[in-house]
Amino acid sequence: KALMAGTSKGLDYSPNTVTSDADDQGGFVEAIVTNADIALSFEGEVRINDKLDQYGFFKLERYFTTELANKRQPSLWVRLMYGENTFVAYMNLTSLSWSGGSNDIVS
Repeated sequence: KALMAGTSKGLDYSPNTVTSDADDQGGFVEAIVTNADIALSFEGEVRINDKLDQYGFFKLERYFTTELANKRQPSLWVRLMYGENTFVAYMNLTSLSWSGGSNDIVS
């Protein structure tokens, strides 16, 4: 199911590197990429009551808090489509927040 009505989404590859600065001749430091941390970000608008055809924020919040209470990792299968690329992964939730207004839709 779709998570909710999204207003923005992002994909961040944060490369991890090892460097060698053993050159004592005043040269440049070499950096080699060894792997990368991948982070997906998503912002959206949610209603007070989740729509039946979406996995809404409040279902996600309930799942997240239940997994933490049971000492399990809150993780989901994620599919992020952008242009011709589709990113699919089983990922841990590392951040979940919301700020609400006084009407039916919050971000």
